[in-house]
Amino acid sequence: MGSYKDVTLDSVGAVRLYTPPTEKIRQILNHLYPEPKPPVRTDKTATGKEISMEITDDPDYLAERERVAQARTDKTSELYLLFAFRDLAVPGDWPGPGGETIEVLQYADPSYVYTPRAGPQGRKLDYIEWCVLEGAADQRRYTDAIYTLMGLDLDLAAQIEDSFRGDVEGPAA
Repeated sequence: MGSYKDVTLDSVGAVRLYTPPTEKIRQILNHLYPEPKPPVRTDKTATGKEISMEITDDPDYLAERERVAQARTDKTSELYLLFAFRDLAVPGDWPGPGGETIEVLQYADPSYVYTPRAGPQGRKLDYIEWCVLEGAADQRRYTDAIYTLMGLDLDLAAQIEDSFRGDVEGPAA
């Protein structure tokens, strides 16, 4: 297990991928997106004693919890990409995602509007997502490399996942 791995991607050729600092990312996310606390309701019993209960099924609390979970997931993905591709430079003449890609997305969802992310890190994320990892083969190479850097085996993980499927869903196809 090393701190980087050189990978050749179809989209941009040879790149060096670095191990994302998972603990640092976790600390950042805990700071940016703390877990919401459920509302507390205090009632008086017949004897006049006050009791407090957390209302864990409160719709506003559940909605906030879902929003925080999605924000954490999105930010985790972004930070992993930025740390992993730390040496990658966005070509100065890269115009953003191609018109054909946007047209296909707008066909699927007519309300879709591409909005570039702000700043140099946002532009880098757009470049990684729209150009570097556009193809499934490059996404697989990236995932394999990150798993390897983190000491994980993607094929073994898939085998373990398949073994669980048999218990719940029946054999995997």
